[in-house]
Amino acid sequence: MIINHAYFLERVQDDKAFAAKKVLVFDEAQKLILNLEQFSRRRVNVTQLVQKLEKHLDAALPTLEKRLIESLSFQLSHLATRFYQNQEVYVTTEDARRLEQTTNELLAFNPDWRYICLEDLLALFAQPFTDFWFETIVENEKRQTYLNASSEELLNFQEFLPKTRKTYMISATLHISPQVSLADLLGFEHYHFMSIAHDKQNAQHIWIDEEMPNVADISEEEYASAIAERIYQLKQLDEPILVLFNAKKTMLDVSDLLDDMALHHLTQEKNGTAYNVKRRFERGESRILLGTGAFWEGVDFVQADKMIEVITRLPFENPKDLFVQKISNHLLAQAKSPFYDYSLPLAILKLKQAIGRTMRRDNQRSAVLILDNRILTKSYGKMINDALAEEFYLSSQKFSKSLTEIKNFLL
Repeated sequence: MIINHAYFLERVQDDKAFAAKKVLVFDEAQKLILNLEQFSRRRVNVTQLVQKLEKHLDAALPTLEKRLIESLSFQLSHLATRFYQNQEVYVTTEDARRLEQTTNELLAFNPDWRYICLEDLLALFAQPFTDFWFETIVENEKRQTYLNASSEELLNFQEFLPKTRKTYMISATLHISPQVSLADLLGFEHYHFMSIAHDKQNAQHIWIDEEMPNVADISEEEYASAIAERIYQLKQLDEPILVLFNAKKTMLDVSDLLDDMALHHLTQEKNGTAYNVKRRFERGESRILLGTGAFWEGVDFVQADKMIEVITRLPFENPKDLFVQKISNHLLAQAKSPFYDYSLPLAILKLKQAIGRTMRRDNQRSAVLILDNRILTKSYGKMINDALAEEFYLSSQKFSKSLTEIKNFLL
């Protein structure tokens, strides 16, 4: 059984025999497509690379070699400056090729630079990558700048794998829509799909807050305030509360407002990792937990007999994300709709997964409050509503009435 997808990909790339003629079982298979994308990318730490290049400028080097070092350092620093000052995330093909040319000229003069600090940069130019972009990551409380590279095409997983005896994919999101499946995105042309039916959960109900304003219609401050006020009122029910966010900034903004209200809570990253804050939450250190990322699909809450789960926003993927754009282009080439055949059904599947986080055993009771009224106001909302109604008891009303019903439901 394959649990660590990243390790599997690295191992098979180096040794095809590791998986050849084996029976492979991929758990959480929906994560494989993103792991495959990360595997197919390359990146270089520009912050560290520029520091290493400039450090060698003090050494006694030939004039031409020193000029090439200065040129490469300047190009990288200039692109990073444009990223921070002008929000120029993507690097043009022209700039990328200029970087490649300078790198090759420096290596031609002194091949030892490959081992001094240019190995990662060479990896960016060793494959026919078409997309280059910058990102910033805070590591050990220091901001690091990375230059990334990837191809505009999805990596075909079926072609990557050696011939196996059988390959099984296990996931709640294998079948994304009638037009798109995980098997399609991984490059499998022939496969069998099996599913397990399940009944509605009597012990889990969903309420949609029809009064919650849309984030597009108000300021970020007003939006965070509306969420915080609802959490404050839900706290009066004296049950454990899990609040899920799509955006880290909104989560931290709401956390600050709860601090102002003197409402004790735990927030992912602010108070620890997802694992740490969950453990503290289940120990009873706080009755309120704010989370994002892993809490949507990878963390289960088994211990609490009763729970309130607040979903602040529908889990649509960011359309500006490079991977999402790659999927969109892949589907458009097949005359499919990126939104209705992929983004919308995937959001529904993620929503169902999130709802299931607080209903993990028979004798639990879980009340779920969705604060995104696009389910009620947008044309695609009926598809979300109908999909949820197939598996859950669902109602939409004013928050005050939902509050009363949630209280009675959890008695």
